[in-house]
Amino acid sequence: MGKKLLTAFIALNFCAPCFAAGAVSEADIYRWLALWQKREGLEHRDIKLRIVRASEMPRNIIGDVEWWETPGWAQIRVVGSDDLQRVYGDSPAFARYEVERIVIHELMHLVLSGLYDDGDGRGSALLTRNPASDARMEAITDNLAVMLLRRRVPGGLTVARYISRQINGGPWKPARDVRERIMLQVARAMNAANEDDVVMLASR
Repeated sequence: MGKKLLTAFIALNFCAPCFAAGAVSEADIYRWLALWQKREGLEHRDIKLRIVRASEMPRNIIGDVEWWETPGWAQIRVVGSDDLQRVYGDSPAFARYEVERIVIHELMHLVLSGLYDDGDGRGSALLTRNPASDARMEAITDNLAVMLLRRRVPGGLTVARYISRQINGGPWKPARDVRERIMLQVARAMNAANEDDVVMLASR
C-alpha cells in the first residue's frame, strides 16, 4: 500500500464545561500530547505537533491533523491559547480547556481512522464530502474526546455503552473485529470500562 494522506479538523466548540484557570505554555501542550498519545494507545505513531496562529487556519478552525497510514506519521496543528483569547474571545481558563481538547480530539481521529477503511486494506479519505456525514463524524470524534477529558459520560450510561453508541452511530460500516478493536482502544484510554462489556456490545 502506498502513502495515503488523510486530514481532519476541529471547529470551535462553544460548550463551556467546568475547568481550571491558568495560562497555557508550550510545555503544557507538548506534555498533553505525550500524555494523551500514550493514553489513547498511539505510541506506535510518529506524531509531530505545531502551535500555530489563528491566521494560519481557516476561519473557525482551531485544530487539524493530517496523517499517512503508512508509515504511521501524523502532524497536528493547534491554535495557541493567546489567539484563542485574542481572536475568539476565550477566557484564559476556557482557552486552557480548549487547547487540551484540541489535542485529544485530533488524536482521537487517529484512533478512529480504522473505521474509514474501505475493506480492501487501503486507507480511505476521512471526510466523505457529504456535509451531514462529515458533521456526524466530527461530533462523534469530539464526544469521545470530551468523554476522555472530563472522565465521565453523560446520561448515566456506562462507559462501554456510551462508546458503543458513539461508534455505532457513525456513517461507517467497519468489520466487527475492527469495531471491537477501536472500541477497546477508546475504553482503555478511559481506563474505566469493563472490557467484556465492550466486546459484547461490539459484537452486536
